[in-house]
Amino acid sequence: MELNFSAAALQSTDHFALAAVELEYDAPFSAVLVHRPALSQPWERIDIERTIVALTFFGADLMALSDEGDIYRIGSSIERSKIEGAGVSSSDADGRGRCTVMCTSGEKLWVAGENGQLYANVDGISEWAKIALNSKFQAVALLADGDGGVFLVGDDVIEAISPAEVDYTNPQAILDALRVDRDTREQAGPTAHLYHVSADLVVSELSIPDCSNVRGLASYGSGEVGITGVDGLFLKGKPRAGLFRENLGLKGQTLLCSAAAAQGIVIGTDSHWYVFDGATVEPLRLGIAKHTARLPLSVYESAGSTVLFDCKMNPLVLAQGIWSDIEVPSALRKREFDMQDFLQDR
Repeated sequence: MELNFSAAALQSTDHFALAAVELEYDAPFSAVLVHRPALSQPWERIDIERTIVALTFFGADLMALSDEGDIYRIGSSIERSKIEGAGVSSSDADGRGRCTVMCTSGEKLWVAGENGQLYANVDGISEWAKIALNSKFQAVALLADGDGGVFLVGDDVIEAISPAEVDYTNPQAILDALRVDRDTREQAGPTAHLYHVSADLVVSELSIPDCSNVRGLASYGSGEVGITGVDGLFLKGKPRAGLFRENLGLKGQTLLCSAAAAQGIVIGTDSHWYVFDGATVEPLRLGIAKHTARLPLSVYESAGSTVLFDCKMNPLVLAQGIWSDIEVPSALRKREFDMQDFLQDR
């Protein structure tokens, strides 16, 4: 069975990385795949017995983050460090929860996660500064601010009832708990927050329109950013001047990721890719792609080309108006790597 992709990072149109994961609680596994077409063997695979949730390039090196707070620096050699206390099942985990997102900003590497976790590296990847945030805050996206700091978006978690209080042998008790949970969430009001954290670790909260269940944060150039989320949520503007809600006509869909491209803002939802030209939203015509139903992971614009990463399918590249796909050999997407199968794929 082929592994699904959980994260992607782009250095250039041809030089990128993907994390293919198997979500096994007792035996987590990820294969980090690095693509460099200039080499005689364009693919490199690094096996990691953790669930990799984020990738980013940090200078010439690739950085991989696990949900347990492990940081892997992949270059001419592989270096590993651990954010002490982060994670759920790690021996040093102290209840902070999972790490979920990571980004590079200037000379700093930033990591965020559940329960208000936010870290910035102090010295390489061996020492990390912990920045205090609201403990209910669950980060979903980080974005470099251009000055070594970051923007951070997410939601406060709403806990209506503790699982320990529910009698799971009683169907009526389960239904009652679900009703209480729904009512509590409806009455809670907006839960989303946008923070800015400067390079010297000063935190400020920025005003955004009332909303909940955000999923993505992207830069559109000229200081503009976009926040996307559940039920067609789309906010756009300059963080300090104010973001404004725009109706893209995608109600009922979850907007997962976005990027500014030559044809407009490319948006990945939980069902397909779209392009917003500032006035109208249309499905993005994927050219050679035979499958219309896709599971968008992330989108990048690089040197005039648009690169789409999907949770299950090959990356797609739009360059000079022509679509092409970059085939990921099937053998690389299996937990047990078979060299013979890989060579046959090539």
